[in-house]
Amino acid sequence: MPVDVHGYLEPYVIRACFSGEVSLEDMQQAAALLDARIAPQTEPVHVLIDLTDVSAYPWNLAAVNAILKPYLGHRHTGWTIFYGQKEPLIRYAANVLMRVSRIRFRIFDTEPEALHFLQEILAR
Repeated sequence: MPVDVHGYLEPYVIRACFSGEVSLEDMQQAAALLDARIAPQTEPVHVLIDLTDVSAYPWNLAAVNAILKPYLGHRHTGWTIFYGQKEPLIRYAANVLMRVSRIRFRIFDTEPEALHFLQEILAR
């Protein structure tokens, strides 16, 4: 399966791991799983998104944005933290999508960098 969504530091941090060729259907599945975990919360929920093993990503950003809108627009969505993808086009697509969606996000090269940022957020 190209997407695995699971608790990391439940209930306030979720990890979504993507791998292989990610399709719009995979994005839809991930958005539904993220929304289901975020919806019942009363505090911000931060999401770590591991793109380390992604080889292809849907380039229809309007469709991806429409699919992710429930998750991205949820009032309890905290920071979205991407890591593990060094392919410039995939990083660019993620950057554009997050800016258009107007959510708090950061992109890091490695998992340790992402976790360090997460620790800073949780310490606030």
